[in-house]
Amino acid sequence: MWDRLTFLNKGLVLISVPLLFQLAFFGLLADIQSDYARATASTIASKELLRQTGAVSRSLRELGNSLRVAVLTGDPELTDSYEHSAQQIRQDLQDLRTLVGGNAEQVAEVQALATAVDKWLAWQAETIRLVREGQRWQAIQRARAQIGGPLQDEVRRDIKTFIETSDRLDREQTAALEQTRVQQQLLPQAGLCVSIVITVLLVFVFGRSLSGRLAVLTDNVNRLAQGDQLAPPLNGRDEVAQLDRAFRHMAGEIEQATHTLERRIAERTSELAHANEALREADRRKDHFVTMLAHELRNPLAPVRNALQILKTPEVSRENAQHAREIMDRQVRHLVRLVDDLLDVSRITRGVIELRRERVDLAAILAAAVESARPTIDDRGHELIHAVVSPPILLDADPMRLSQVVSNLLVNAAKYTPAGGRIWLTGERGGSDALIRVRDSGSGIDPEFLPRVFELFSQADRSLAHSQGGLGIGLMLVRSLVELHGGMVTAESPGIGQGSEFVVRLPALPAEAVAENRETIGRFAVAGILRRVLVVDDNLDAAESSAFLLRFSGHEVEIANDGEAALRAVRDFRPDIVLLDIGLPGLSGYEVAREIRSRPDGKGVILAAVTGYGQEDDRRHAREAGFDYHLTKPLDPDTLTAFVDSPGTPVPARA
Repeated sequence: MWDRLTFLNKGLVLISVPLLFQLAFFGLLADIQSDYARATASTIASKELLRQTGAVSRSLRELGNSLRVAVLTGDPELTDSYEHSAQQIRQDLQDLRTLVGGNAEQVAEVQALATAVDKWLAWQAETIRLVREGQRWQAIQRARAQIGGPLQDEVRRDIKTFIETSDRLDREQTAALEQTRVQQQLLPQAGLCVSIVITVLLVFVFGRSLSGRLAVLTDNVNRLAQGDQLAPPLNGRDEVAQLDRAFRHMAGEIEQATHTLERRIAERTSELAHANEALREADRRKDHFVTMLAHELRNPLAPVRNALQILKTPEVSRENAQHAREIMDRQVRHLVRLVDDLLDVSRITRGVIELRRERVDLAAILAAAVESARPTIDDRGHELIHAVVSPPILLDADPMRLSQVVSNLLVNAAKYTPAGGRIWLTGERGGSDALIRVRDSGSGIDPEFLPRVFELFSQADRSLAHSQGGLGIGLMLVRSLVELHGGMVTAESPGIGQGSEFVVRLPALPAEAVAENRETIGRFAVAGILRRVLVVDDNLDAAESSAFLLRFSGHEVEIANDGEAALRAVRDFRPDIVLLDIGLPGLSGYEVAREIRSRPDGKGVILAAVTGYGQEDDRRHAREAGFDYHLTKPLDPDTLTAFVDSPGTPVPARA
């Protein structure tokens, strides 16, 4: 029953029980105080009764004295004093009856006294009559006979009895009053002590019950911390029982959360293990890539250096010199392609590559790719079987990037196909998509390696891989560029030594769409007209080599190596085209372009930014500074001469 009470109810019990005892003691105290008041009143009445009894005795003595005086003198006038004394006695007796109240013993004694006094007064009244009638001697004889007589003795005896009774009652009232006073003093203290004892007992019982239940709750907490089974639940509706139920609910949630956390930790541990393995694999690939990059960068330098040495030889023949120049051209193109691929990988991984879409014929893209990859294919003596796309398939795509995709696939096929092999290139429509297939008769791909063939720095461990070189980034570029166009690329191979096939699937325009050819460089003048060209570059070798190429084509060229010199040359030389580097000492290329555009004679000049900065922000800054074109270093000699021969209408800056 006690455990079913809440702490609030238990607290009310602890407070109410002592209060009830206090109220009971206060009731007893009120009764005792009432008795004390009555005892006090009785005591006072007894004192007053004794006083009044004394008054009666005095009145009787005065009455006796008045009677004797009247009898002895015989003067009738003195009888008035006697009458007055008699009346006073009667009044005192009446007051005495009033003071006696309801005490039967005293009422009877007062009544007996009154009867005796009446008899005595009647005797005395007869004596006074004799005095008034002049029978003085008879009155004296009568008074002498009564002195010490039975009537007077009876009155005295009754008065004495009444006084003794009153004294006894007064002593009893005084004793009762003292007892009541003691009870009145002790009862509050006794009530307080009893209340304290009861409160202590209740607190002890409550504390023992609470400590026991809290001990069970504490034990459950320790069991939960140690992972042991919890003790049986507490019964009752008090706060400890409610806390125990809440704790058990929380323990269940903690157990469930612990299981969930353990599962997630196991999953996360597995993920981290896979991630660590992937990081180790990526690190291994990175190390391999760095090694291959160093190898690939050094390989072209050796033939370039040898060709330069041949050209320095005085007796070199024209044929040998031409051969040396061709070697240098091939190796430099290889280096440029290598650097371009690395820059493309960087742009793709950072998400800043930009597609310049236009409506383009798939056949034109394949032709451009074949032209780009032809030197590699011919060097290895492969046969390229190129099926002509018919009917035409139109794409909304970046022609340069798609040509790069197909060219990378062709070069990859050439690298991993033994000399004298075959490469097939076809383009066809597959439903609403355009399909580009590159198949070879080469070394094939291990089936275990197929899922990773498009990953960065990934190369299959094939015998020709090491002999043909490569950084393992070409196929990664292929997949990224195809996906940017909304397409997909897959690789298939029956196995090692059985060749491979790469299939690119791209969204195609409807067959009835009209092709719209967009030129990357518009034309505003007839090709072949000689130009006045200002080349501005702080790199003397770059400026002089570019000027040499343009002069060789018949153009008039001036060189400036800083911003101030460029502004003077624009003023004095008045060029048609300015090839302006951005990173100049002093004034930057942007500042020079703004200054040229602010001059009246500089508004018609074609400004082309020639810089190694090729990001979208760089092109935007070039447009804002007033450039018509944005050309990225290293600039191919054919592209440079073609641009100067036929510069286009100013368009937003482009790579």
